[in-house]
Amino acid sequence: MLFRLGRHQSPTLKPERAMGGSCAQGQRPRPGQVLLPFLLSLFYPGLCQPVRYSIPEELPRGSVVGNLAKDLGLSVPEVSARKLRVSAEKLHFSVDAGSGDLVVKDRIDREQICGERRTCELQLEAVVGNPLNIFHLVVMIEDINDNAPQFRKDEITLEISESVSPGMGTILESAKDPDINVNSLRTYQLSPSEYFSLLVKDNPDGGKYPELVLQKFLDRETQGSHHLVLTALDGGDPPRSGTTQIQVLVVDANDNPPLFSQDVYRVSLREDVRPGTSVLRVRASDQDEGINAEFTYSFLGAADKATHVFSLDSNTGDIITRQPLDFEEVERYTIDVEVRDKGSLSSQCKVIIEVLDENDNRPEIIITSLSDKILEDSPPGMVVALFKIRDRDSGENAEVACSLSNHNPFKIHSSSNNYYKLMTDRTLDREQTPEYNVTITATDRGKPPLSSSAVITLQVTDVNDNAPTFQQSAYLVHIPENNQPGASIIQVSAWDPDLGPNGQVSYSILASDLEPGALSSYVSPVRYSIPEELPRGSVVGNLAKDLGLSVPEVSARKLRVSAEKLHFSVDAGSGDLVVKDRIDREQICGERKTCELQLEAVVGNPLNIFHLVVMIEDINDNAPQFDKKKIQLEIVESMAIGTRISLDPATDPDINLNSIKDYQISPNPYFSLVVRINSDGDKFPELSLEKLLDREEQRSHRLILTVLDGGEPPQSATTQIEIAVKDINDNPPVFSKDEYRISVSESLLPGSPVLQVMATDKDEGPNAEISYYFRSTAQSTRHTFSLDEKTGMIKNNRSLDYEDVDRYTMEVEAKDGGGLSSQCKVIIEILDENDNHPEIILTSLSDHILEDSPPGTVVAIFKTRDGDFGGNGEVKCEIEKDLPFKIHSSTTNYYKLVTDGVLDRERDPEYNLTITATDGGKPPLSSKTYINLHVTDVNDNAPVFNQASYLVHVAENNPPGASIAQVSASDPDLGPNGQVSYSILASDLEPGALSSYVSVSAHSGVVFAQRAFDHEQLRSFQLTVQFLPTVSMEDMTSRFMNSECIQNYSCIYFYMGDDSKLCSHFQGFFWFP
Repeated sequence: MLFRLGRHQSPTLKPERAMGGSCAQGQRPRPGQVLLPFLLSLFYPGLCQPVRYSIPEELPRGSVVGNLAKDLGLSVPEVSARKLRVSAEKLHFSVDAGSGDLVVKDRIDREQICGERRTCELQLEAVVGNPLNIFHLVVMIEDINDNAPQFRKDEITLEISESVSPGMGTILESAKDPDINVNSLRTYQLSPSEYFSLLVKDNPDGGKYPELVLQKFLDRETQGSHHLVLTALDGGDPPRSGTTQIQVLVVDANDNPPLFSQDVYRVSLREDVRPGTSVLRVRASDQDEGINAEFTYSFLGAADKATHVFSLDSNTGDIITRQPLDFEEVERYTIDVEVRDKGSLSSQCKVIIEVLDENDNRPEIIITSLSDKILEDSPPGMVVALFKIRDRDSGENAEVACSLSNHNPFKIHSSSNNYYKLMTDRTLDREQTPEYNVTITATDRGKPPLSSSAVITLQVTDVNDNAPTFQQSAYLVHIPENNQPGASIIQVSAWDPDLGPNGQVSYSILASDLEPGALSSYVSPVRYSIPEELPRGSVVGNLAKDLGLSVPEVSARKLRVSAEKLHFSVDAGSGDLVVKDRIDREQICGERKTCELQLEAVVGNPLNIFHLVVMIEDINDNAPQFDKKKIQLEIVESMAIGTRISLDPATDPDINLNSIKDYQISPNPYFSLVVRINSDGDKFPELSLEKLLDREEQRSHRLILTVLDGGEPPQSATTQIEIAVKDINDNPPVFSKDEYRISVSESLLPGSPVLQVMATDKDEGPNAEISYYFRSTAQSTRHTFSLDEKTGMIKNNRSLDYEDVDRYTMEVEAKDGGGLSSQCKVIIEILDENDNHPEIILTSLSDHILEDSPPGTVVAIFKTRDGDFGGNGEVKCEIEKDLPFKIHSSTTNYYKLVTDGVLDRERDPEYNLTITATDGGKPPLSSKTYINLHVTDVNDNAPVFNQASYLVHVAENNPPGASIAQVSASDPDLGPNGQVSYSILASDLEPGALSSYVSVSAHSGVVFAQRAFDHEQLRSFQLTVQFLPTVSMEDMTSRFMNSECIQNYSCIYFYMGDDSKLCSHFQGFFWFP
């Protein structure tokens, strides 16, 4: 039996393009490729662009996004058949197998997924199998207004100085709203306030921030704080809002001077108090607060004596005695006390200290004139001594009673206040008592009373107070008339008890003597008025004339003047009262407005006293004088116009018209001078502010204060006033830039300096001390960076990671010591370093590939991810060369591993591929992943007979059922594809007769004779035996197959529909010898 084999070729099909593959034109199927009908639905133009959906966030689970199957061109049965599914890093969606819908699987919160990004897209891959393919999906998550604006703090506390001018703005911390676009923060509103308004400003990045603007001056003393409500509203419909409370604390400015509780303090103090005794406490209060309410007390223009006697505690206002008091020296102290706060505002009060007398002084008896010899014939009332009593005490303690020892013919007569005369009280008789020792005792009315005594010895001088006594009382003498002249007519004899000449008797004929009249003992004081500083010898007045004395009597009666200090004398030749010594009113009378010198004019023969008063008139012999050549003041620049500042007054010992009349100040635009007159007439200069000060514009002012008296011509003095303008916090810190930008490498070590923000403040002292703070900055940023409060240096606290955050935006606030602040924006760009290896992520893999898969068949889908940026994140993928695969980039970072040549399981049943992903960094980083691919067998090999033809000789009359031949074929395919079954396909015998002649074993290929052959009837016949691979119909219809029929002469193609089978044939020739 001869078998011959041959081949047929299949017809060419029309090219199509598979969905999900490359967008290039599809390749023609290779010869032998057959596309089964169930694949035809896939052959329409592929989708190069991703499938896009848009949904609002927060859709309920199970909500339909879209019909993915329909949008991919798949039927509902194909959803399950081809295992349609979605893949993503975090799977928020799934595919409904029953409908092909893409549905929400998990909660979708745009703010959680995308943060602050304006566009929120979720990237997904839709994967189908049979064949494997991938489609890119983009689900746009639209924002809904599910978040209300929110402030970082429930309460914002601001400190604003009351000196801040209207119009000044304070930037407030912004609210945050994670929603975007129309739902994001739209505006701010402020609760109504007469003091504040609100401006809403735009940030460079498009955000909005509120600024609080002062509308009118604040007054802490009227209202120490203001409570406002700031509301942030978004643009949703209806809008959502968030609020924060604003508490504005009004920071004190020194706009109130300290004020005393009384304008005049009066106190009475016993003169016997000990040094260190508290006299009184002056009290002042200041409506300001803090340092502006701290004040000190000081004596203002107090006399040196007062400052020596009293001390003033500058902090408490306690006045304390420093030295013993003496009422007799000073009975009243008038002191001006000034209170001045730290901002140089001041006020004054008057303190009057009355010293109460104690009976600590004995009366003094001062004998001013004494007739140590008294004529015994002095009549009663005859002045024998003049004395005065001085008791330095006052009141009853100074009321003195004088007395004499008993049994004296004298008495005391008070002629005027504290002036006394010792006078005879009855007739003296030298012959009876020639001498008297008189004790004068002065006793005051103090409790207990004090007294003193003085003893005066008085000699009674003989006077001819005894008439000679004739021996007989009468003589009767008879003289003859016509006696001779000169004739003795009688002798009389008399005796006289007087002494000396007074006792010598001479006889004469006398007429009666009349006794002269006594001068009045009571006269009004004689008054004179002279200017001070008259030259010595200047005439005050004619004292003799004013006393009714003649010029000869001046010497005869020894006219003289008496005083404690004798500034005057009497000219004996003229009776004039003349200046004896320098008369300085200021030295004699001090500050007393009236200066009078009390004198006594004394005359003798007989002794008498006259009171003189010389009024010393002031002349302008002293210029005003300031205690200091320079007055230094500190005035706060916030001082209100019209505020007055007391200056230390000048002093002028002159009085009345010659005293201080006026003050003048050098011209300047900021200050004028006001002269305040106290109740006692004293003048005090005060500066009055005419124009607001600005320390930043002019730090100091120099003025000249001039004082003038009222003399003619006037005298004057000057002092310099140096005013240091004290800073208030009226200038906020100002950053050198509104926005700082810097780029730093992500490899920067923790603790490294990143950037230093710098702000300056025109103020000084604490008001210029700037502290820096993060403001409106995310907590994560605060954890990553630290800000030095003093220097403004920003450092990184921990490692940076560009892949985590590529930009940090923060607000930095600079706040000075007075609470004023400003803000700047800091943007830190993180520069990428190539510190991340590319990642290869397999999303789908066909580990078994049909060996007849056409070139371009997707066998694996993967994506790469490189956290780096730019060239560092640009990834190239490659596999080993000389393999029937290639990598195709479908979209950015998405790749397909596709076949690039014909696969042949029989030649290469398995491939171990290494995919290498390499980035573009310097140096580049790479990673690898390994894929094991198994080539799955298909029935792509026809069975091959061991011989092309068989020549079989069969003896006739063979027994039926005998084996007459055996054919053998082999198939390199695996499993059922390689199992061969045999059958007789054709013969040159009648079709009905064939089965009666031969049969073939399907499994062994043994040909059996079904009957005994008869050479005479049939010499030979030819038949064709076919062998079939034993594959199931399901396998046949699930993949592409080639059909080759092998025959001796030609190839035959079979189109058998669902029942078609691939076959090989041989022809056998049977000869019957």
